[in-house]
Amino acid sequence: LKNDHQTVEAKEALDSLPRDIAQTMSAFANGIGGVLLLGVKEGLSHYFEITGVNDPSKLQTDLQNESASMEPPLRQAIHVIQSDKGAVIVAEFPPIPKEQRPCFKSGTDLGTNSFARSGDSNRRLTRQEVQEMLAVRGSKDHSLLGVAEEAELDNGKVAEFLKIVRLSNQSRYAGLPDEDLLRHLGVFGSNGKPTIAGTLVLGSNPR
Repeated sequence: LKNDHQTVEAKEALDSLPRDIAQTMSAFANGIGGVLLLGVKEGLSHYFEITGVNDPSKLQTDLQNESASMEPPLRQAIHVIQSDKGAVIVAEFPPIPKEQRPCFKSGTDLGTNSFARSGDSNRRLTRQEVQEMLAVRGSKDHSLLGVAEEAELDNGKVAEFLKIVRLSNQSRYAGLPDEDLLRHLGVFGSNGKPTIAGTLVLGSNPR
């Protein structure tokens, strides 16, 4: 098999998971899914080379724990392949539903820690891409519609967000007032206050 491409990522992981593993998980989940190979590196001949993992059982547990720490938590099918050059862990990550995106590392800023695949590498999602995903997520995920205490929205971000949403569906949103549109998308609750979903990306000090 030739080296990394859009749905395959190879990582050396002799004793521990790579530090950037969450980026790959995020990118797979936010796209079409993918396969993560642990214990494999890119060779000089542009083919994968097996380097192996020392403790497959530990690495599987670490991978499951890392997956559970994503937002939303991820599930994957994990297999261990034994070869004469060492053990390789194969993890298959399915994409998550659009109404749950973007996927990012829990406890970090989703605006800077949400990723997508670009060829054979991971790239950080743009603010516009995150806003578009949250427009879908905020209108469907009621766990994010609670009132955010002492939250303030950034007027510039809100204006940019409204512009993007209106351009994405001009016929549907053309005559809808800004306040009604923001409420429809879950940025404001029924009481007129910002929701958790709204403050995640449009807040003055987003989480």
